[in-house]
Amino acid sequence: MYSKSNNKLKTMHKIHNNKHTNCPAQLILTLLPSATKLNGFCVSVLLKHNHNHLVQVADALRFRLLSEQSKKDYYDLFSQGHSPATAHLEYETNLMYSDKPNLIADRNCNPKLSDVYNLFNKWRKCNIGVRTGKYLFAELEKCVAVYNEEYNDIGGKAFIQRYSNCSGKEEPLILAVCTPLMSRVHRHIMQSKELVFIDASSSFEDFNNPMFVVYTSSAAGGLPLGIVVTSAENAIVIYQGMTKLIQMFPEDAFYGSGSPKKL
Repeated sequence: MYSKSNNKLKTMHKIHNNKHTNCPAQLILTLLPSATKLNGFCVSVLLKHNHNHLVQVADALRFRLLSEQSKKDYYDLFSQGHSPATAHLEYETNLMYSDKPNLIADRNCNPKLSDVYNLFNKWRKCNIGVRTGKYLFAELEKCVAVYNEEYNDIGGKAFIQRYSNCSGKEEPLILAVCTPLMSRVHRHIMQSKELVFIDASSSFEDFNNPMFVVYTSSAAGGLPLGIVVTSAENAIVIYQGMTKLIQMFPEDAFYGSGSPKKL
């Protein structure tokens, strides 16, 4: 650690990592000519297991490599819908109540939270796709196409316009969704023709894309009528998103009135 004073760098103190103990343990590999294979070689392995520190303690076990079984367990948790944080909590809780709770200090069996995030990024890239670029939008377009094919008959519709910025002309991201539940709210909730309000939220994910949820009131509280996700919050983009969302609504939208009395 350094501090700058009078244009000079002065060393304040040095932090030594406990991993470096000048341990005399050695692994010696010697390449020898093979007596059985023509022009071949064999390897002599000599392991000097004379450590100058304890090896079965948390301070040493935290440097071990991850086991394949722990990776598989975390991949299974991600497939169940866990985030890195909730997967880490679930995994540690199960390990703590197992018959070997001392393994919680072993990185081989209990990865660190940073390891879990790395595993999650690998799993997401393989199972969901990349997070940016044209491949992301291609994957989203596939998901929207599959959604429309599966749920169109029961009122589920979706639309996506991919983000682009070519030759100075920017096309915003627009994702409009009307689920089967939202279609039923349009048809059966009389308040949808009287009053509709919009909740604008953001900061749900890394790219901070705003999400606009269209609601109506009911005896049970607010019920959703549609969702729009955009890449900007200016009036033009919001208007374009809402226009696409209206096209996703069923023919008898807003309790058959076609539009609400108050917004």
